[in-house]
Amino acid sequence: MQVLLGAVTVKLSLPPWTVILHLGTAMLLLATLIVAAKLAPGASPGNTEPPTTPGSRPGLVGIVALVLGFVTVLFGALTANLGAASACLGFPLCNDQFIPGGNYLQHIHWTHRLLAYTLFAYVVWWAVRSRRRGAWYVVALVTLQVAVAAAMVLLGLPQPLQAAHVALGAAVWAALVLALL
Repeated sequence: MQVLLGAVTVKLSLPPWTVILHLGTAMLLLATLIVAAKLAPGASPGNTEPPTTPGSRPGLVGIVALVLGFVTVLFGALTANLGAASACLGFPLCNDQFIPGGNYLQHIHWTHRLLAYTLFAYVVWWAVRSRRRGAWYVVALVTLQVAVAAAMVLLGLPQPLQAAHVALGAAVWAALVLALL
């Protein structure tokens, strides 16, 4: 399915909706491969977590973090593919406004940022609450991702930082999947 979707995306000259759908299925494929590798017979469990205490299992809290991370990644793809990356200048606000009054591109970009800020706050809360090492790894990656995003916006969207932002988005997603396992 991913290969066919990639072919359609290229054949149609990269319309945003197919690029976003292709990225979403790629993230789901990555998650599936991580789960399969982690649960494969004979795979090393790699469980270095401390013994669980009540409320320390990922459960619903981890699933919410995973969903929030997935939606944030997809909104990042929407932001990039609609040309909204340069719609919000400055950091942490959008054009020095908490609620941008501009066009729809500013609203899309701002929504992506609000999702990222929410993800950051949520995973910090999750890590403090659960005391799980995996959750703290997610916090570290999300913190780095926000720092790269800030630098990217403040420096005029240089391509190396754009590439780092995309790669870190995939790393955050993979870390969320691993932390949930």
